[in-house]
Amino acid sequence: MTLDPPAPDLDSAAAAGRLPGELTRDLAHALGIVEQMQAADLPPALRFDLTRLEAALTTLGAGIDRAAQALRRQAGGDAPAGAAMDETRFLRLLEIAGPGDSVEIVARLHLDLKTVRSGLFDALDRRVPDWTALRAQTHVLIALAGVVGADALQHLAEAMNAAAHRRDLREAQDLREAAARELDRLIAYIARRDRPEAR
Repeated sequence: MTLDPPAPDLDSAAAAGRLPGELTRDLAHALGIVEQMQAADLPPALRFDLTRLEAALTTLGAGIDRAAQALRRQAGGDAPAGAAMDETRFLRLLEIAGPGDSVEIVARLHLDLKTVRSGLFDALDRRVPDWTALRAQTHVLIALAGVVGADALQHLAEAMNAAAHRRDLREAQDLREAAARELDRLIAYIARRDRPEAR
């Protein structure tokens, strides 16, 4: 007899800000593995299966994000309109991490966000756009934005990832400019936290 695992408490998870961050991060990791496998010398049939898997994971990620947004609205946890991020969710993350680990989290997040921003421009500013790199960078950005509650940035990263899959240069460039503005606001906020006096 197979026992089904207990159903997760989605309302509590959403209210605590865990649902979108954890699932998005896990999906981004899975998509990154798929990207690495696609770069290998594989039989055509397996490549086709990986493409289907990648599309399914992307669709699943979008669905999870919509569900998480709905649950957060029910819990009253939406970020204010126009905010770069949900500061409450971010501060809760640091509180859970504790004083020691939170310093490392902020420093790593600051570095990762700046690296992603640079990577988005590098991927599209070449004579021939590097679509694989752009997909990889947007996967990372989706995960980072989800963790800190930067919902607008997360949606832009998802849209940019979809544009990269279509190899739509004009849309990818437009989205990159919008994402860069949101990234700059988020980086500025994180930079203020990544100072000795703020720790």
